[in-house]
Amino acid sequence: MQLNIGTRQYRTKPKQFASINNDVIGNIVDLSLEEIIDRVGNKGYTFTRAIMRGARTKENFIKQRFLVLDFDEGMSEEKFKRRCTELRLSYVFMYRTLSWSKTEERFRAVFLMENWIENSQVAYIINDMLYRIFPESDKSCRDITKLFLGGKKVVDINLEARINVAELAKAVHSYYKLTKPSNYVRDLEKIATDWGIKTVDGWFCIYDVKDFKQEELDKIDNKIIDNDVLVILADKEKLKYNSTINEIVKTVKTRKLPNLQVLTSYNTESLCKLCPLLREFVEGTDIHHDLKWKLALSLQYIKGGKSLFMNSLIDSEEKWKIAWSDNIPDKYPERCAYGKYPCPHSSTCNCYSLYAKASKKIRILESQEDFYDLEDCQKELKEYLQKGVSAANSEIYIIKAQTALGKTQQYIEIIKNNPNKKFIIAAPTIKLQLEIAARLMLEGVCCEITESMYAKAKQLNNPELTRLLDRAIAGGFERRMKKIIAKYKADHCEELSTRELEIGLRIHLDFMMKKIHGRR
Repeated sequence: MQLNIGTRQYRTKPKQFASINNDVIGNIVDLSLEEIIDRVGNKGYTFTRAIMRGARTKENFIKQRFLVLDFDEGMSEEKFKRRCTELRLSYVFMYRTLSWSKTEERFRAVFLMENWIENSQVAYIINDMLYRIFPESDKSCRDITKLFLGGKKVVDINLEARINVAELAKAVHSYYKLTKPSNYVRDLEKIATDWGIKTVDGWFCIYDVKDFKQEELDKIDNKIIDNDVLVILADKEKLKYNSTINEIVKTVKTRKLPNLQVLTSYNTESLCKLCPLLREFVEGTDIHHDLKWKLALSLQYIKGGKSLFMNSLIDSEEKWKIAWSDNIPDKYPERCAYGKYPCPHSSTCNCYSLYAKASKKIRILESQEDFYDLEDCQKELKEYLQKGVSAANSEIYIIKAQTALGKTQQYIEIIKNNPNKKFIIAAPTIKLQLEIAARLMLEGVCCEITESMYAKAKQLNNPELTRLLDRAIAGGFERRMKKIIAKYKADHCEELSTRELEIGLRIHLDFMMKKIHGRR
């Protein structure tokens, strides 16, 4: 991953910036994401989020993928994390600046876009969008040429986190709707005028290109297409309402809505019997925001689900009303075991989502469960794990353990306390694999991540194939990825270059095609 980054390490904030500037601009390097995080966050290397050749000016802008927020005052780390969670924004890492202290909580947060932005106007808009959501950050963060000093310590890592530009535009809308409910449409339209872009019904005309058909894109004259981002510009000579664009946008929104049947045969009691997480939520347990999100995505397709959800909220009801109208309607139910905060009951329920479980024609209505003290279970698990690691023989030990017992943390502690031994951790999902790696890095433990089939496919930079794989993952059908890749090769075999085959798909695709032909 390319980045303008300096060659000098700083432990305290430098006083002279002229030499630092020259050092950074003249040094474009290609590093892994893990290396960037370590150099910037822990070792104090200076960087720019945009790639520039020559002087640090807008005219020399090449491309940008990183977004950075700089907080000197008015925002704590916890407050920042809460806002990110509420607006569904995920940052790659967060680090404390060289001038951070317990009395002055100064830090920076770094986001990573899904694809490079190569248009300087679009880059400015995206940087400004993030600033609008976090007005407590330094205003200079909007400047695409800004230089950022490194830090003294990385405090949080999420290697898989990415920013989708269209979702970022929605987040700006939701933030203004929440903080300025009486006149947010006027404010958003004024912002759009400053950017030189069009709005429809108070929404920024910033979209994912993949959501449009080619004939629809052809009808829009005044636009910028930058990789996966579509920005519809305002017509300066005729700032009147454009009915054609409005019709296209409404068509796209309608097309994106999931075609799922609304379930009508449930009440609160029967739903709580199906889902222990929902039961806890209804009974007043303050569950994590991400778990509420999982429930909301399923309950929107169950009659009375929205009322049940809103009535069960302890606080933030207004925020959830906005989220329900702006962000939830175009989403499928999310897998219970997916994400940084999976449902703690997902292993025992063994289902995709609440909606999927409620859709089944055959259900177990009653079950008998035995419960044990959590501390006793954690202690026993730790003893078994340590016994297996310390065993003198080469036997294989299989230890079964309940979800949420702290297995991952115990693995990390064992690895950290046994530096002379080599360990392999097998994780059931890519996301969990990256999370474990990030936690190991925070503990100062070096590790290697085995590359997944999905990661190899992403290296092809093929939007169509990536979209098919993302849809399968979002629907909980990871096992279909092999068939999807095999079919894609069969349909596009002549289009794939030798290089594309060499960087990760050739062996797998050939193997899958042999299996398919062997069955015929």
